[in-house]
Amino acid sequence: MKGFSLIELMVAILLSSVVIGLVSLNYKNLSKLIDRLSEEVVFREQYLVFLLLLEDDFQQAENFTTTDQEELKNLVFKIDLNKDNDFNDSGENIGYRWDETNIEIDRRSGKGSYQTVLDDVDDFAWKQVSTSPICYKLTIADTFNNLPRTTLY
Repeated sequence: MKGFSLIELMVAILLSSVVIGLVSLNYKNLSKLIDRLSEEVVFREQYLVFLLLLEDDFQQAENFTTTDQEELKNLVFKIDLNKDNDFNDSGENIGYRWDETNIEIDRRSGKGSYQTVLDDVDDFAWKQVSTSPICYKLTIADTFNNLPRTTLY
């Protein structure tokens, strides 16, 4: 005898139906997990770009100001790019701010508008931890990680 019997065919169809049913039930959860992981990967990339921008601005800055020395709400780096001994030229004042409402960090150059450089930021702090040598601690809490991310400058 060649081929499958009716019972073998019915068992194969039943097993296939169970597997397809389980996959379709978990598809929504699997889709949410994949979306969450994709968002986290994008956040990590944005975070690294933000750190590179902030480090570059911090190292080039001749001075900076904040609205609150204990916690960063608005930070302005002053960089004399054309060496004319003032900070009034376009692009010589680089500002960062934490937008608590939209849970994001924004950056602007000169008198331009703020542009988002990092999304999903739950908490943000910039504190001076040492005066000699001058050292600042940047702490960022995000929606993807239970522990805050800390960087020293």
